[in-house]
Amino acid sequence: MAEGAAARLLTARSAAPVPPGSDPSQVFKPLKASGTAGTHTAIMLSNYLDYTRLRRYFRENDIEFEGICEYTPPPKVSRARTLFYNGQAPLLLYTERFHYYWRCVPTRARRLLRLRLTGLGAPLLTASPTLHRYKIRGIRNLIFYSLPENAGYYSEMLNMLEGNDISCAALFTPYDLLRLERIVGTDRAKRMVASDKPLFMFV
Repeated sequence: MAEGAAARLLTARSAAPVPPGSDPSQVFKPLKASGTAGTHTAIMLSNYLDYTRLRRYFRENDIEFEGICEYTPPPKVSRARTLFYNGQAPLLLYTERFHYYWRCVPTRARRLLRLRLTGLGAPLLTASPTLHRYKIRGIRNLIFYSLPENAGYYSEMLNMLEGNDISCAALFTPYDLLRLERIVGTDRAKRMVASDKPLFMFV
């Protein structure tokens, strides 16, 4: 996060409890009220099912975007990162599992995982493991479509924000109480879930 930047951390929830997997057009209503939108917007999703659902929604509505998930091959990852950083892709879909598997595990383990996922069989592991971390550059607006399972990823993603005019919004419902607790604490999470307020702001 840029030094001295004032991040507007907006946590929005739908007006009624919305179970996971709801219509994306309905889930995004709170974001219109929060004003968190525009170019250089990264959308983090906690699971692959939400990723495919949102990807289909964007394609059906002719919304320009790039997507990175745990199944995206490295050349496409590089292309998506470049287009997003240069502003040619205003939106970037980004999964929590990619954040873990491709940023936080040794190169050798990632290679093993990739070959297993593509069905190529067991690889020959000859190189010593090295840690390689992807950094998504150019994020000015961050949206958590669903709260991350690992609370540490919330702060890690916030630290990727760049610039002086930045914002973050996180959608949650009463179904997300446990995940919300790990981010804001038990007492505050219970008050937020029980409240009728559509928006909660943290600065």
